[in-house]
Amino acid sequence: MSKSVLIRRLERVQRSGVRGVCGPAGVLLSEVEASDWFASLLDQVIGSSSSCDDRAQALCQLLDMFGVGYVVTGRLS
Repeated sequence: MSKSVLIRRLERVQRSGVRGVCGPAGVLLSEVEASDWFASLLDQVIGSSSSCDDRAQALCQLLDMFGVGYVVTGRLS
């Protein structure tokens, strides 16, 4: 997935207003905009063929680097 598609998806999540998701989405969005490396890493996590639970766990670990290590589990695509 291209960086611009990833940014649009994160912007959509951030605008959704869903409690507990907007903050972490904003953190990921600013990091993706600032770093091609981080965008690539996030793309690998989201695009992985691993189970939804495994992807959610990996996403939580990424968010934990920024002190917001939680997500609403569910469909990540």
